[in-house]
Amino acid sequence: MDEGKIRDWAMLSSKLQELAHTYDPSGTVQAMDVFYAIPLLSVGRDKDVWLKQHLMRWKEHSKSVRFHDVPGSHHTMMAEENVFALHKILRAALNERGML
Repeated sequence: MDEGKIRDWAMLSSKLQELAHTYDPSGTVQAMDVFYAIPLLSVGRDKDVWLKQHLMRWKEHSKSVRFHDVPGSHHTMMAEENVFALHKILRAALNERGML
């Protein structure tokens, strides 16, 4: 990567982190499935605390929210060692919603 591409990547990364901290959801949807893993260190260290203090707030935006604990962390949930388990959890969630 040249200097310009590195600068662009750094800016994108920074803006994504900013979005994660400033996003304020509004409105409602009929149903929602939330898949969660060990969070990024910048937002928390404990998966259960992350779920209870942050992710449970999605209930304010849907009549039917299901939370799915997936293996790994934010960065590794789709890694080779976790992707098969994630696939099974995702397929089960889709099946429960009648989408498969």
